[in-house]
Amino acid sequence: YPGTLTRLSLADDGFAMMFEEGILNSDNRLVVFDRNGNVRYFEYIDGNVFDMALSHGFVYLILEGEILRVDTTFGIKLRADFSEDNARIVTFENGEIMACTDGMAYYITFD
Repeated sequence: YPGTLTRLSLADDGFAMMFEEGILNSDNRLVVFDRNGNVRYFEYIDGNVFDMALSHGFVYLILEGEILRVDTTFGIKLRADFSEDNARIVTFENGEIMACTDGMAYYITFD
C-alpha cells in the first residue's frame, strides 16, 4: 500500500493498518484484514488520527473532537464526542471501550 504506515492494531479476528498519504498528513487510508490477510474493510479517513484499535469487528479511531466506531462488516459508523487527542483506546472482551490519558480514564458510549 502506498503511504507511510502510521497505526497498526492486532486482534483475534484480524488486523488494521492506517497509512498516511497526504502531504499535510490529513489523508489516511484505513485497511482492515481478516486472519487470512484478505481485505475486509477499506476507507479513507480525513484529518488526524491520534489512536486506533480493532476489536470484535469494529475499528475505533480517536479523531479531532471525537471517537469514531466503524463496523467493518457493514460500514456503519457511530460517533462519540471526545476532546482528548493524547488518549489511548483500551478495548475489553465484552465489547466495551475506554479512552485513557495520563491522568484519566473515560468510559465511551456511542449514540
